[in-house]
Amino acid sequence: MRRSNRLVAVLSTILALMGSFGWMQFVHAQAWPTKPIKFIVPYPPGGGTDVIARIMQEPLGQALGQQIIVDNRWRCWRFDWNGYCC
Repeated sequence: MRRSNRLVAVLSTILALMGSFGWMQFVHAQAWPTKPIKFIVPYPPGGGTDVIARIMQEPLGQALGQQIIVDNRWRCWRFDWNGYCC
């Protein structure tokens, strides 16, 4: 590689990095979570898994500072890309 090509590559990389770091001052993290959290239990209500989920519901909600909703979806064994039970 010729010296001028190497210099152009290095300067381009430095310029790209400086540009990307310059935008960091405008990016702020969002407060998380902002909506109630849905805790999907793939077993019928009243079973052992449902009982454990409901026992965990209160301490988990207090730790995260958000309401936890236990959602029993019986025969739910797989999820699509949006996180919904198929």
